[in-house]
Amino acid sequence: DRIPEDIRGPSGAKRRFLGRPVLILKFKMDRIAFATSVVMRCGERSDPPQVSRRSVMKLVSSCGAFMLPGPLKLALADDDRIPEDIRGYASRVNSFSLPNGFKFVVLERGVSPTVSFVTYVDVGASDEVAGKTGIAHFLEHLAFKGTESIGTKDYGREIALLNEIDDLNEQKKSITDQQKRKLSAIDEKIMSATAQAEELVISNDFSRIVQQEGGVGLNAATTIDSTQYFYNFPSNKTELWFALESERFQKPVFRQFEKEKAVVLEERKLRVDNDSVGQFLEQYLMKAFDEHPYRRPVIGFEQDIRGLSRADVMSFFRKYYRPENITFGIVGDTSVDEVRKLAEKYFGGFEAGEKSSRTIPEEPVQKQEKSLVMKLDSEPWYVEGYHVPAFGAPEYPVSYFPHQEQEALHDWPCAMVNKATSSLR
Repeated sequence: DRIPEDIRGPSGAKRRFLGRPVLILKFKMDRIAFATSVVMRCGERSDPPQVSRRSVMKLVSSCGAFMLPGPLKLALADDDRIPEDIRGYASRVNSFSLPNGFKFVVLERGVSPTVSFVTYVDVGASDEVAGKTGIAHFLEHLAFKGTESIGTKDYGREIALLNEIDDLNEQKKSITDQQKRKLSAIDEKIMSATAQAEELVISNDFSRIVQQEGGVGLNAATTIDSTQYFYNFPSNKTELWFALESERFQKPVFRQFEKEKAVVLEERKLRVDNDSVGQFLEQYLMKAFDEHPYRRPVIGFEQDIRGLSRADVMSFFRKYYRPENITFGIVGDTSVDEVRKLAEKYFGGFEAGEKSSRTIPEEPVQKQEKSLVMKLDSEPWYVEGYHVPAFGAPEYPVSYFPHQEQEALHDWPCAMVNKATSSLR
């Protein structure tokens, strides 16, 4: 009874929400579709474990109503294959779009005075070009560095120094190995300008504001097809979320660039280079795909990350972080009318711009089995993958995974082939 009624489901239901696998669907309507599974480790129990309201809200914000376009929402509501207690959310979801293309999906749920926010950007590692892998993930890191008014002591002086550093890095590209003295002089100028710019930075200012105003769960994630930013606020800070989120996506400043690049390289070293399973999975995907960008790691290749410039990231941002590619999921103690009013105030001024184009290489049809064997310092691992139809295709089965062993799949949202999802075991 400590769990809210809309989470527990109807009284006397044969299946309990917290006692069985739960399907969380994330939909890509115009490109590659994928589905992930999260399994609760509760089993079928008559005494449900203690679950914090925060964890329930986080689960609901993910699966209750996130990213459901109108036709799909109706399809889910009428689809007998989807559990009833999940289908019930579809009828309670409201959505609207601004003239410039921003989309808002809202679920009013006033069980506590909090609101969960998700900014879903329809761009990921598959949108990168060869030679510049890792840029989507790097951008996710830099999105927390602040804006023209957040994270700086003097934006005018700072941006002048950042532009000077960009110009000097461009000059380095034309210098040959024989011009070592000239290269050394440029490096000294870059170091000097970087040190001066660093003195003008207020580190972690964006995060400090969120935490100071009661925000929790501030984080982000990049996948092969999307980038998501999320955190929770007390409901009386809803307008602050709109103000912060609109500013960081309208006036971002990618400061402390080289310092954050070192952080990303260290992350790659931790997750891939110094991790046997990470090495194995990276090679596995490269084996599974011949042409499609799913073969490349989300974090990027080391050489590509080292070669990224601030101009590269800004170009990627301007191309893909456009209103047409961004959907906001909002769940909690708010109303559609309030969200619409604030959306028009803070996001209505963004320019729609030209629609960004995407060219995803077609993966050749696989006609024979592929295999990969690696000898690494690791416990035995076995992965088996299949090319299957995309979600939305007539032959795609909508189901949820019945075994806890499938829990590992939640980290594999799109592991197999062009316009396809995967089945792994």
